Amino acid sequence: MLGGVNVNKIDAKLFKILYLDGLDDIPEDFLIKYLNFSKSDIQYVMREYYEKSEGFYYLKVQKTEKMISTIRKFKPTVEEIETCLEAEKLIAKVRNHINEIQKTIRGAIFFSSVFEKDILSKEFQTIFLDLLEQFNIYNVFFDSISLNLNDILLCIMTLLHDSRMIFYDKGNGRISLSVYLEEGNEPFSDEIESKVNLYNNGYIALKIECETRPQKNLSFQYLYLILRYAII
Repeated sequence: MLGGVNVNKIDAKLFKILYLDGLDDIPEDFLIKYLNFSKSDIQYVMREYYEKSEGFYYLKVQKTEKMISTIRKFKPTVEEIETCLEAEKLIAKVRNHINEIQKTIRGAIFFSSVFEKDILSKEFQTIFLDLLEQFNIYNVFFDSISLNLNDILLCIMTLLHDSRMIFYDKGNGRISLSVYLEEGNEPFSDEIESKVNLYNNGYIALKIECETRPQKNLSFQYLYLILRYAII
């Protein structure tokens, strides 16, 4: 979905998400290995070669291209033509270089799940502990948070099931509960052997699918629970 991002003109929000804030999710050694640039180097390059105007970031070399186009219209001298040719070569190098940086960043998928079980557990405990202390409630109830964490997560997953979402490119997506086997993410089957295997090795996961672009085969899972724990 991000493969067709225009190098010359980028929506300001997308620019910030991908090339400024998005760098926080990419390891430094990855960028150095494939681009020989650190995060600060890339941020400098992106800010140096782009300027923001009316909700978009524009590649600055486009101004130089317009100047060259104007010069060519007025019967330039041999010297001016040579200068234009050198400038065009430099512009091509800059654009290709920027394009390589952007493709590498867009192609690198390093992210934390929207919901992590351990993180949610800590947040639940922190919030409820503050609540119990604030109202002087005996904190014996605090232990039940950890004991019933799977039930809490399953409740959240159930509430999110069959929800609709809109992707950044305005495509529609659907969130649904699905059942998988750990080995090869095999789907649920009605066969007896499969049911036994599913109980022992399966898990419930929230899955996001893109409804408006089925040809893209966009589907990924997040926030899963081991099936047998959910059943128990």
